[in-house]
Amino acid sequence: MSVKRLNIGISAAVVLAVVSGAWATTVSVTDTVQPIGTIDNAKNDQTYPDSVSWTHSNPYPGTSADYHAAVTAGLIDLVQLAITTRWDVSNPAVPLNVTFTDYLGNDHPLGSLDQTTVTTTFGLTASWLDGVDVKGAVKATGNPGQGGQPALIRATIESSELTVVYEQPASPVPGVVPEPVTMIGMLLGVSGIAGYTRRRRLA
Repeated sequence: MSVKRLNIGISAAVVLAVVSGAWATTVSVTDTVQPIGTIDNAKNDQTYPDSVSWTHSNPYPGTSADYHAAVTAGLIDLVQLAITTRWDVSNPAVPLNVTFTDYLGNDHPLGSLDQTTVTTTFGLTASWLDGVDVKGAVKATGNPGQGGQPALIRATIESSELTVVYEQPASPVPGVVPEPVTMIGMLLGVSGIAGYTRRRRLA
């Protein structure tokens, strides 16, 4: 009986250790902005502007201090911006450039949208983002066309997705608040091990 009880206790402890998050979990969160608007580069037609701006909220859960602590600890695996565009009039000779403005107000040119595809993805530096209360501006600008000429490019930016992929560690990182599920799992793990130890002493 004592051997059987020991096996049951070890199994329970292992299961509870897994529930408590013995390994880091990869989490992906996304902030989506849509619709955004149509732009073109025709100077003689003011129907559409030649630039459009929008803002993203940092989708990382928690406060600004939590996010910066995660960046410092190396827990942010990926930050990327995916822009979906409908090309009404395309012309590879006329780029539609994208600039990301970080939370400090610094502009970071990302390059131009790919006119051969619907969605263009840009990689961002994790430190450019701040907490959930700070927003970064994204500006897409087409080169102005010559007066009297038809639009050389016209695009409708349908949506923009800011994605943050991060690691949820098993042990707390200073400044990072554990998720409720992780905290509950840790409590269950401790109580399971304590119960196993108590049963073994009684045996």
